Amino acid sequence: MTPADTVQMPRRRFQALAEEVAEAYGISPAELLGEDRSRHLSHPRQHLYALAQERLGWSTTRIGAAVGRDHSTVHYGIRRARERIARGDA
Repeated sequence: MTPADTVQMPRRRFQALAEEVAEAYGISPAELLGEDRSRHLSHPRQHLYALAQERLGWSTTRIGAAVGRDHSTVHYGIRRARERIARGDA
C-alpha cells in the first residue's frame, strides 16, 4: 500500500457510505451531496452525516469538508437525524 492509497482509503469509505445512503433513500449520490436543501434530500444527507460520525469516526469538521458544508451545519444535521431515529421517523 502506497501513501497515496492511505489518503484515498477514507475518501473511498465515505463515498461508499454516501452510495449506501443514496440507494436506501432512492436518490443519486450526486443529489445526496448536492446543494438542494429540500426535505427529501436534506434528511438523507443528515443521516449520512450521522453515519459518517458513527461508522467512520469522523469529526463534524471533517464531514463538513467532505460535503462542502460548515461543521455547525453537520452538527445540526447529526442532531436532527438522531432525533428522527429516536422518534422512529428515520
